[in-house]
Amino acid sequence: MMKTKHTALALFLAMTAIANFAIAQPPPAPNESTNDEGAAKLERLPNGDVKLGAIRLCRDTRTLSFPATTEIRTGPIEVLISSPTGRLHEALLEADVSALHLQVMMYLAGLENGARLPGGEVGQGDLVDIHVEWTDADGETRRQPVEYFLRDRRAEDGKQRAGWVFVGSSAQAGELLAETEGNLVLTWSQGETILDTADPEGNDDTLFTAHTEHLKTIPKGAQITVIITPR
Repeated sequence: MMKTKHTALALFLAMTAIANFAIAQPPPAPNESTNDEGAAKLERLPNGDVKLGAIRLCRDTRTLSFPATTEIRTGPIEVLISSPTGRLHEALLEADVSALHLQVMMYLAGLENGARLPGGEVGQGDLVDIHVEWTDADGETRRQPVEYFLRDRRAEDGKQRAGWVFVGSSAQAGELLAETEGNLVLTWSQGETILDTADPEGNDDTLFTAHTEHLKTIPKGAQITVIITPR
């Protein structure tokens, strides 16, 4: 489904973030009741970075980062990053991250959403690169592009780095559909999502499988960090 670059959705999401998620405020008085326990807070950190839920936006580099874990280590991959409510059985990574939070933070990073591919009536959304950072079994910090963990049946040396497109999710009845579906980033362009594959053949669900050998470099159960960088 082609998305459009429209400021109305950006404004809706920004207003939703302010209205529905508690902005960091002074704590209530000891006997004062509050009904926003557990609500995510849009926080401005001392160094100027911004945090919403589990996602951090670096002011200087405009990069987004959040924690994740590897989900499957063998077999077909249709979802690059899924939330806990998504299609975990075909996802490379799982991140306990709100799709709404991710879309809001993409806007705050100055990125524009658009179509998945260029050349149409609607311009292509902004492209980003995605990296994964983790600590290996020797205690060393490692970092690789996320494509390193995907095997592309069309290429012997893995997936080419075409980038990932900020398409943005549609909303219905006040709900972001990617939130309902649990999609954060897709390798197979089916369903609502925040980031989608830039691959022209992205409608083919047989392109990618987990690169088992490369995934062995990440200890099972290890906490990893996903880093999204604007191009």
